[in-house]
Amino acid sequence: MHMRAYLLRKAVGMVVTVLLVSTISFVFLQVIPGDPAQVILGTEASPEALQDLRRQLGLDRPLGLRYWTWLRGLLRGDLGESLRYQRPVVELLWERLPVTLVLAAAAVTLALTVALPMALLAARHAGTPVDLLIVLASQLGLALPPFWIGLLLIILFSLQLRWLPPGGYVLPGGGNPLGYLVLPTVALSLPLGAHLIWLLRQSILEVIERDFIRTARAKGLPENLVYYRHALRNALIPAMTVLGIHMGALLGGSIIIEQIFSLPGLGRLVLFAVYNRDWPLLQGGVVFIATAVVLINFVTDLIYGSLDPRISVTDT
Repeated sequence: MHMRAYLLRKAVGMVVTVLLVSTISFVFLQVIPGDPAQVILGTEASPEALQDLRRQLGLDRPLGLRYWTWLRGLLRGDLGESLRYQRPVVELLWERLPVTLVLAAAAVTLALTVALPMALLAARHAGTPVDLLIVLASQLGLALPPFWIGLLLIILFSLQLRWLPPGGYVLPGGGNPLGYLVLPTVALSLPLGAHLIWLLRQSILEVIERDFIRTARAKGLPENLVYYRHALRNALIPAMTVLGIHMGALLGGSIIIEQIFSLPGLGRLVLFAVYNRDWPLLQGGVVFIATAVVLINFVTDLIYGSLDPRISVTDT
């Protein structure tokens, strides 16, 4: 199968996945309890006012017609208007996306920066106290939930030492936004880094026993070069799957961290949409995050080939 056919098949798969997610989320949000008109007008609103607003929002129309109207808007890039903010959903999502993207990218960068040398160190000293200490630390990182880590970081570095702000965010030009991202980045990166350390260590130990590693050593290559150029490159392949999954999860799963640190990100916006029964905003957020996750997985598949030439789209 040629590259063009592979990319076309992947693109069709992405479109189908996003449509399925959007359909399921639309139906689910339409049948769960909660009246958006009641949320907007309040409990003191008259039945006539509620009925009139439901008609304006299209809530009095059949479910199938509402879905078709929403789907046509989706294909045009129109996700509707937020009931709470009275603004287009797309504008709200794009406004909040940069904070979440920076947070996710910083967490992945920090996790990789720590995991790569730690995994190599543990693999090169397998069975020694150094290896045991690194493995125990990674298992501890996997066991601690990010929100609990975040709370501990706030208590220690904000309330006790007063080194970093406990939460909030400032736009570039109004202060140093990086200072507000340090603690949430650490809280998000610890579980990911711990997982990568464990996975990379296991992969390196498996790769180091293969024939091409023995050949490299027989040629007289330095041990550092054997590990960094040959073993690590091949050990990164299974780690890419985990990294792609975590990157997608960080975009949609940082809701609690953004709430704890009061970050105006995408996850917190979706959480507020749940609180406010803002179905257009919530549904738009679900579709937006689903699309981002699918794209990240697609990019991850393409990176496989660059890490290992033996993996090609012709085998997919």
